[in-house]
This record gives sequence, C-alpha cells and structure tokens, in this order.
Amino acid sequence: MYTKEQLRQLTAAPKISEISLQLLQEFYDEYICSNRFFYEFKGGLVIELDFYPEGLAHLLGIHHVHDRFKGISAYDEIKTGRLTFDVLRSTNKTKFKSIKHRLTHFPFISQLLENPSVIKFDGTIIKDCKIKCEFILYDNHNNSIVHLGIESTGAQAIFYSKTFIIELNNGDKFIKDQQQMVLEKIRIEPKNPPAQTSQTTA
Repeated sequence: MYTKEQLRQLTAAPKISEISLQLLQEFYDEYICSNRFFYEFKGGLVIELDFYPEGLAHLLGIHHVHDRFKGISAYDEIKTGRLTFDVLRSTNKTKFKSIKHRLTHFPFISQLLENPSVIKFDGTIIKDCKIKCEFILYDNHNNSIVHLGIESTGAQAIFYSKTFIIELNNGDKFIKDQQQMVLEKIRIEPKNPPAQTSQTTA
C-alpha cells in the first residue's frame, strides 16, 4: 500500500490493490483540499480554484456506482471506513470496473494542478459530448491524458472542480481543436496558513 506522500511522486498509475478509498481521501485532504490554486493567463484573466470535501466522491466517480455515494455523506463514510473499494465492488461490480482508471489515476491530480495545460472548453464541437465546464486543465501521465474540468461558482473568477476524466492511450478528443490558454503564472496557497509567531530579542 502506498502512502499519501508517495502518491504525489508517482510516475505510473498504481494497481487498485495498492491504494484504498481512505488513502485517496487522505491524499485529497492533505494536498488538494487544503490549498487554493491561482492561475494567471495572458490577457489578465486570473482563476482561483478551490476544492471541498463534498466534491471528492464526484471527482472519483463513485456516484456512478450508486447515486447514494455522493456529497459529504460519501466523504464521511470513506473517512469512517464504512465505504471501501469492496463495498463499491459488491454494490455494482460492472460500474466499479468502469471507474477503476479514474481511481488509479486520481493521484496525478496533484502533479496536474502544479503544472497544467489549460483550454477554454467548448463541448459543442465534440460529438455526443456530455461534459459541461468552462475550462479544462490537462496533462499527460502514464500514457494517459488526465483532465480536470472546472466551472465558475458565480463569484468573480472563483472556480470549483466539475469533473475528472481519464483518456487512455493519449486520447485527445476533449482537447483537440479547443482554444488553448496561455498560462503565465501559477500560485498555490494554503487555506489555513500557519500562524506567525513573534520573536523578541533580549
């Protein structure tokens, strides 16, 4: 079993037996949900991207196994150990199999956020596309394209994660012919920075 620290350094997707839902949650809490990500683009656009506990189940895709596995309730069940890969598998083996690549590639989200390519996404140019988001951050990992679709919260330039998509064998259907954004600067800030202590000299 990997540790959450090791997940940040992966160069190949782990086997499903080498990770767990709780491990993915710990990784998400430590390295993703605890930070805010700022992306500055040519032309002046600045995007602030935030992550929340209730968004984890959707990113992992476990709501596809059963619609009760979603939101903060699924997050809490993972945290207590009641919701595991075995529970997902026994609930719907076929659906669980369909999200396995999403689960094993989820650790790459940390590397993606630290150095993404970004497109302004237009789903209308893709045949039968069900994906709806404003931008997609993407990167190549382990011969796969890892995509993170993001959407505005309605507040000015504040975004949340909408979808996480894996295209094996470097599939480019979500990024082909899309408008490429010119990313000039990335800033990552902790949501709760450590308190500064004052120092006095005698």
